[in-house]
Amino acid sequence: MAQITHLTREQERKAAELREHGFTIGKRNPLINTAFQGRYMVAVLESWDGRPTEDARPLPFATVGADLGELIDSAYSFEFG
Repeated sequence: MAQITHLTREQERKAAELREHGFTIGKRNPLINTAFQGRYMVAVLESWDGRPTEDARPLPFATVGADLGELIDSAYSFEFG
């Protein structure tokens, strides 16, 4: 599976807006969504207690994967519709 790191200008804009709303974006924390693979994550970690999570359930939002741009697009749709 290819690792995608290049972001479009639109994805960079979305990432900046998500960060302003408390999202963590970038290299994956291996304790988040342990049931899934991926090098990158987009998540809201404000209420995270530091324990491993199998999925996103204990967090307001968390996704992991190989394509950071797709993760950003998904989180943006979640947050802003």
